[in-house]
Amino acid sequence: MTKNKNIKTVKNENNSGHGVKKKTIGDIVIYIILGLITLISFLPFWHILACTFASASDVRESAFLLFPKHFTLSTIKYVFASKSITQALLNSVFITVVGTLSSLIMTALMAYPLSKPHLRFRNQIMFLIVLTMVFHPGMIPNFLNVKDMGLYNSIWSLIIPGLIGPYNLILIKNYYQSLPESLLESARIDGADDWRILIKMIVPLSKPIYATVGLFYAVGYWNSYLNAILFIDDSNKWPIQVLLRNIVLMAQTDLGSEAGSVFEMAIDLQSLRSATIFISILPILCVYPFVQKHFVKGIMLGSVKG
Repeated sequence: MTKNKNIKTVKNENNSGHGVKKKTIGDIVIYIILGLITLISFLPFWHILACTFASASDVRESAFLLFPKHFTLSTIKYVFASKSITQALLNSVFITVVGTLSSLIMTALMAYPLSKPHLRFRNQIMFLIVLTMVFHPGMIPNFLNVKDMGLYNSIWSLIIPGLIGPYNLILIKNYYQSLPESLLESARIDGADDWRILIKMIVPLSKPIYATVGLFYAVGYWNSYLNAILFIDDSNKWPIQVLLRNIVLMAQTDLGSEAGSVFEMAIDLQSLRSATIFISILPILCVYPFVQKHFVKGIMLGSVKG
C-alpha cells in the first residue's frame, strides 16, 4: 500500500513538473511585439473615443488627443439631436437587421439541397456559384440590374442584390455536410420529410455557423457604402456610412470653416466626426461578444469538409 502511494506521488510530481513551462527570451520578445502591435492598433480607437467626449478647445489644441482635459457630452447630445444623423442610424439598423435575417434564411435554404450528394446538377450549380466569386460583373451591370428591377433610390437596393453571399453559402453547405448522416437517416426512417429535418434537427445543430455567417452579413450590411452612393439619391435614405463620409470630408477640407451655421460652431467638426465614427462602430462592438464563442467553431467546421 505504501509502495503504491509512493508511485502515485512520483507520478504527480512528474506531471506537475511537465506542466510548468519556463518562459524563454524568445517568448518574452514575442509577447512584447504582440503587445506593441495591440497598443498601436488600439490607439486610433482611443483617440476617436477621447475626441468624442472632449471639449472643442481640447480637440483644437491637440493634434492627437488621448486624454481630454474637459469631459463633455455635448457632441453626443448633438449627434442624437440631429435629425439627419438619427435618420441615417435608423436606416442602417433597418438595413442590417432585415438584410442579415433575410440573407441567413435564404442562404440556409439554398445550402441544404446543395449539401446533398444525390442532387441533380449539383456540381454544375456549385461551379456557377464559385464563378461569381472569381468574376464580378462590375459596377455598370450592377447599376443597370438594380434599375431594371425597380429598386433604384430604394433601401431594398442595398439588401436584395447581395441577399446570398457565395462564400457564406459554401460555409453553411460544408457545415451541413459535417453533420452525422446517421442522425438524419434515423429521422427519415421515422417519417420526417426534408422540411421537418431542416427545421427540427439541422437548424438547432447549426447555431455556430449561423452566428458566424450572421456576423459576416451584419458587418457587410452595416458598412454598406458604395452601393448606397450608386443606388440612392435621396439623402433621407442614406445609411450612416454615407453621412459619415460627408462629415469626414467636411472636417478635412476648407468647407469645415464655412459650416458654422450648420453645426452651430459650439460643436467642433473634428469632435462631430469622432462621435459619428464612434456611434457607427459601437453596434458591431456590442454584438461581437455574443457571437464570439461560436465564431471560431463555426468558421473551422464550415471550412473543413468540401
